Amino acid sequence: MRFGFTLQDKFGIFIAAIITVVIAGLSFFFYVQLDDSMMNSLRSQLLLTSKLVAAHIDAGSIPVIMAGNEKSKLFWDLKKYLKDIQLQDPKIRGIYVMVSSKKPNIWKFVADEDFDPKTRARLGEEYDTAQDPEMRQAFSGALADHKINGDKWGRWLSGFAPVHNFQGQPVAIVGVDISVADIDNAKRQIRDLVIVSFAIGLILAIIFGRIGAITITNPIMALLSGVQNIEEGKYGFKINIFRKDELGSLVTGFNRMSDKLGELEKLKADFLSVISHELYTPITPIKDSSSQLLESKTMSETDRQLVTIIHRQIGKMQNLVDEMLDFSWLEIKEWKLEREPVSLKLLAEDAVEQARKPAESKGLELTLKLGEDLPTAMMDKKRITHVLKILLDNAVKFTPENGKIKLEINKVSGGVEFSVTDTGIGISKENLERIFSGFFQVEDHMTRTKGGVGLGLAIAKRIVEAHNGYIWAESQGLGEGSRFMFLLPIA
Repeated sequence: MRFGFTLQDKFGIFIAAIITVVIAGLSFFFYVQLDDSMMNSLRSQLLLTSKLVAAHIDAGSIPVIMAGNEKSKLFWDLKKYLKDIQLQDPKIRGIYVMVSSKKPNIWKFVADEDFDPKTRARLGEEYDTAQDPEMRQAFSGALADHKINGDKWGRWLSGFAPVHNFQGQPVAIVGVDISVADIDNAKRQIRDLVIVSFAIGLILAIIFGRIGAITITNPIMALLSGVQNIEEGKYGFKINIFRKDELGSLVTGFNRMSDKLGELEKLKADFLSVISHELYTPITPIKDSSSQLLESKTMSETDRQLVTIIHRQIGKMQNLVDEMLDFSWLEIKEWKLEREPVSLKLLAEDAVEQARKPAESKGLELTLKLGEDLPTAMMDKKRITHVLKILLDNAVKFTPENGKIKLEINKVSGGVEFSVTDTGIGISKENLERIFSGFFQVEDHMTRTKGGVGLGLAIAKRIVEAHNGYIWAESQGLGEGSRFMFLLPIA
């Protein structure tokens, strides 16, 4: 289980955040522009409507209407005209004609047409324009309010235009009202449109952020995978990504490096193979000769000791050459496993028996623990025996006298788990993965005192992986002992 965000997640969030900020800014800008555009359009319509109405009103009839009552024909003709204008435009909530009076700021209604009969002003009804200077300014020319007006009938956006007599003098004004509720509804529609657009933009931001992140991070993730393969010794690994930018150049450079490492690894394996075979040529007769000399009964005790030393050391050299041959063979050959039914119990007992003599020579306690219901498994018996030999030999080699070593085999979910536990020198945390690399030694001084070239665990790893298994090591640190485990899947 992994926690936190991957590099791809971070890039996706970053790109999506940038796009979201841009979309939010544009959405706000368009909202303001649409709001201003709508208000300006409404004011223009109010001005135009009030001017058209004013132009069709007979200025001479206004004094006559004001002198009469609501039953006069002129009054109802004017009302009908205002009603017709109102019906032509559903946005108009009220339309009226007013004249000034002798009282300061007090105007009187000539005629008023409203959708709601209860709120219509009566003939001669007074209206205080103290808070409505635009109405008084209408005598100097047509204009629309630049603010929302409020009165006992509600809140309005109004347009005013003067009614002129034949001498060109203003005698009355025409007012046209739009309800603020209608304006708010229009603004709400604009806001909803912007919100929907922003939501769509946010979804697109996430999608494009993900696409952008994949485009940017795919080569990086591929490079990471390539580096991990190189760390695991899989030289010659290539990344199949073709780009014409800097990341593409980086991928190309990595592929060239990987090819060079693969060539070097092959040269190394070839060299090991050749030198190992060449070393075998003198080793075999020396070993055979020393064996024959040791069988001689005429040799002095001093000579026998010298021959014994030669025989023992040539045996160690042969083991080293065998290791190098094994390693080079696994590296450069396409070898096949010789699978056969294997009793895990007998396999473990044979491995422990081979390691018992060197373990007892150091006073080590070597034990075997087998789990219940161990199956008969299909595997390459020779190769898995070699893996157990490598792990047990290492445990014997690196465990001080009177220590303990235990081989344990258990059936687990997905296969069989083998483990070799010792009370030896332990492994530092930083070396737990590196110890499976070829020619790696935990400590330089251990190489000198214990021998070996550091190929055993690398060979064990290749054999286990060839069985589709997995091998790993555990240790609490130097001086704390270690535990080597490998898991083999079984059909």
